Amino acid sequence: MKPITTITIAAVLSFTTSSLIAQQSEISQPHITVYGTAVSQVTPDTLRWSITVRNKGEDLEAVAREHTRIVGDVLTFIKDIEIDSDDIQTADMRFDEDYRWVDRERVRDGFFATTGISFKVLDFRKYRDLWIGLAKMKYVSVDGVSLDVSNRIELQDETRIKALKAAKRKAEAMAAALDGTVGAPIAIVEIQSPLNSWESSVSNTMVEVGSGTADGSAQATLAPGRIAIKVRVKVTFSLH
Repeated sequence: MKPITTITIAAVLSFTTSSLIAQQSEISQPHITVYGTAVSQVTPDTLRWSITVRNKGEDLEAVAREHTRIVGDVLTFIKDIEIDSDDIQTADMRFDEDYRWVDRERVRDGFFATTGISFKVLDFRKYRDLWIGLAKMKYVSVDGVSLDVSNRIELQDETRIKALKAAKRKAEAMAAALDGTVGAPIAIVEIQSPLNSWESSVSNTMVEVGSGTADGSAQATLAPGRIAIKVRVKVTFSLH
């Protein structure tokens, strides 16, 4: 048992020594590491919809035929709302056996077919017509509606620059407090976290109702409000 213990201790000492050497090499150059965060408040101009078509039945061929018809009706409805065909996408098309539990036993209960449909809308005035129209369709469920901006990449780039400048200002203030100066950046890392987000669920927004007409029908439009584009960076500067 003693030789094993000796080897184990030697391995630990070797690992510890290597770690200390690595840490010493990392801090051999005077430096300062700071985080910079920037937030851009923007008005969304895009609605992203995600819906699912799902039907079931006893005969697979009949289920598939019915499913094809339903999906066709949904796509026709969306296009009639004047949604560009290039902004509509179908995915996750599949059919499979359906099961249910009877007296703790898994029993086949026919077949089902599903298709996911996603599309984006630039005219928020179409929100009410889409919502009500889809609600009337059997076998159709709305999985989610989110707010977004069409120039998201450009806005992220601008916000990232603001975050970098914020990091530099913080580093300069900290260094000046200790009679030091900040040099060139040594390392830059963008922190990937929920802070780097831009989408917002429609469930978190309000719906405004217009004056309507004498018969009580009102044209509801979505109040998009503003969403935050947030970027956080970690920057290491040389310190003099």
